[in-house]
Amino acid sequence: MSVHLHVRSSYTLLNSTLKIKDIVSFAKQNGFSAVALCDYQVMYGAMAFYHETKKQGIHAIYGMECNCQMEEDTFNFILLAKDDIGYQQLLALSTRYNTDKTIVTLSEIRSYCEHMIVVTGGDHSSLEAAIIKENKEEIIRLLALCKAQFPDFYVSVPCNDSPLLKIKNLILKACAKNLGLTTVALSRIYYGTKEEEEHYKILCAIDQ
Repeated sequence: MSVHLHVRSSYTLLNSTLKIKDIVSFAKQNGFSAVALCDYQVMYGAMAFYHETKKQGIHAIYGMECNCQMEEDTFNFILLAKDDIGYQQLLALSTRYNTDKTIVTLSEIRSYCEHMIVVTGGDHSSLEAAIIKENKEEIIRLLALCKAQFPDFYVSVPCNDSPLLKIKNLILKACAKNLGLTTVALSRIYYGTKEEEEHYKILCAIDQ
């Protein structure tokens, strides 16, 4: 069974309905052996996540979603810790985001990622725009930039259940294959049940 690698909790303020306990319980109820917590540029839920996964017998994957820039390009990544050092790097990067409001660059992100798996995120990025426009040359250029920066880099195939993105993702997968990059499924988990979808939309409206 696949593992959800992009799960936000309510610690991503106004962008998720999920409490830490909900995330772990849903994983348990649906037969998952592991689940990743990837809040946006914060690690506030990490300790609660640790205790809840231990309690319910689920393997915890610690991650974080982040944005960065390189000249005119904007990147969105999911960072997943490989080990304890990777976890410490996530904490350090979260501190960087929340204490220094200057722009984080692509090369700066690289300095934190020695013990992390790096996956393209998609949201509000130059890559997402290139995929929507079906600009193959631009997709390849952006992926090649990332490949050069990160030793353990993967290309996410997001929201493949969307009729639009299902078509666009075929182009993305072809470009990744051209560069010898591995693709991974990346569902965006921001709420738990169909009934919570409306609550999530309300939160997003408040945020906007």
